[in-house]
Order: sequence, then C-alpha cells, then structure tokens
Amino acid sequence: MSDEKQDSAWFRHKESGQVFEASGRFLPDARKNRDLEETSDPVVAVKMELDKRGVKYQPNTGYKKLQALLDEAVAAENEGQ
Repeated sequence: MSDEKQDSAWFRHKESGQVFEASGRFLPDARKNRDLEETSDPVVAVKMELDKRGVKYQPNTGYKKLQALLDEAVAAENEGQ
C-alpha cells in the first residue's frame, strides 16, 4: 500500500476500541501514536470489539449504530471501575 497518495486512514484505539478516521494533517500523528492501530475496515474492527465485550448486535447493523453500542459498552465498563 502506497502511503504517499493516501490522505486518510481508519484507526482503532487499543484500550477503548473506539474506531475513527484520521485525515489531512492529523494522519501522520495518528500513525505515530502507539495507542492506535491502523485498520482497513472500521466496521470489522468495531464488531470485533463488541464481540470481545459480549455485546449482541444484528449482522446488518450499520457502522454508526455499532459505534454507539461500543461507546455505551465502554462507558459502562468505565463506570464499573
């Protein structure tokens, strides 16, 4: 994959599992950040995080709803700590 022409990429935060897109001037910083890992498909990354946490979802659920479910699960985990 040639990174010279790429102007955005998807990343997953290793602890929280949150997935987001970095672009423009933020892309180099995101690639250097050791708490982030680059992912090719954000939906798959979110589904993997939900599966790890035992959260149920429908197979055809859209990305935004999946991300909202993950955000709720992370918030519930943080409240329990």
